[in-house]
Amino acid sequence: VFGEKEASRYKYYWNCSSTKKGYSGTLLISKIEPINVDFGDVDSKEGRAVIAEFPNAFVVNTYVPNSGMKLDRLSYRTEEWDSKMREKLEALNKEKAVIWCGDLNVAHSDTDVANWKKKRNKCPGFCDKERENFGLLVGGDGNEITDLQRTKRTLPLGRPGAKEGKFVDVWKSLYPEEEGFTFWGYRMNSRGKNNGWRLDYFVISKDIVPKVVDCLRRNQLWGPSDHIPLVLLLKKDTLT
Repeated sequence: VFGEKEASRYKYYWNCSSTKKGYSGTLLISKIEPINVDFGDVDSKEGRAVIAEFPNAFVVNTYVPNSGMKLDRLSYRTEEWDSKMREKLEALNKEKAVIWCGDLNVAHSDTDVANWKKKRNKCPGFCDKERENFGLLVGGDGNEITDLQRTKRTLPLGRPGAKEGKFVDVWKSLYPEEEGFTFWGYRMNSRGKNNGWRLDYFVISKDIVPKVVDCLRRNQLWGPSDHIPLVLLLKKDTLT
């Protein structure tokens, strides 16, 4: 918790939902004052993005829409949001490096969620189209999904996507074999049973990969949130 003195050292930029109070929102806190802050054109009503421009990079903080427990928002998520977000990130990447972060509401790999066979195409964040769309940005195993895989839900997909993506999933690139869960639901003792998901990410442009020092899961910081913090450590000259 910040005291008044500590809080005064930071700049604050938030974007809140204008359609439903308390529904969604994003906040960026920075010691370095950005050149410009934009709330993006991906979604102008639900407060899901804060885009801060620094001299050497953009920081894009997002709270990606959940597809809904009944998957009632899956088409919006996969056909509208994902494509607009991808276009935005690719456009920014043409100007300077991009650091995309936040609750991205997707478990890309089979190993990014506990008990994946029970959840594939039944739970938001683990539908094939969500995972394939994410793979369009960060790449994957490079294998085509077969017709048999599409029709049989208990077959693994691995990491959907081409061998090379335009961006890099930092945690997975550093720790490809390690469990990376960042979310456990409140119900059914999910935390105690480790029934977790990897939903929080840092996704970066390839040209700043050499600037990465480490990516850390703050697994010991467990409080009222059902997520834990994910931390990206970068060299000092990455942003400015």
